[in-house]
Amino acid sequence: MSSKIVKRGPWRRLGKYIGRDVWLADGRRSTELQHRVVAAKKVGRPLLTTEHAHHGNEVKTDNRPDNLEVLTRAEHTHRHFGTGRTMVSLVCQGCGGAFERDVRRRNARYCGRGCRDCERAA
Repeated sequence: MSSKIVKRGPWRRLGKYIGRDVWLADGRRSTELQHRVVAAKKVGRPLLTTEHAHHGNEVKTDNRPDNLEVLTRAEHTHRHFGTGRTMVSLVCQGCGGAFERDVRRRNARYCGRGCRDCERAA
């Protein structure tokens, strides 16, 4: 968060996670998720927006430091979906390049958002 936190509410259940409301110096209200706070304390710095706090035992309310691990988005995705996936090779309709997708998404037509957006604009 770019603005200083001036007030924190109590921890409470927010869907699958535990979090709390925080009020910022500029008057906005935001949400702070407990697993990200605990993971940040564990690594000794604020987490980047590109970093995920992974629950080792998959229990989203178990926010003990020894259960949390800071991962990149790619690492986190691989941790959850990396094993047992069957990949298929496809050709992008936007740029003609080859790319791979999970067999469950074999009807994908573009290698990425950029190619899809360029094709739509044309």
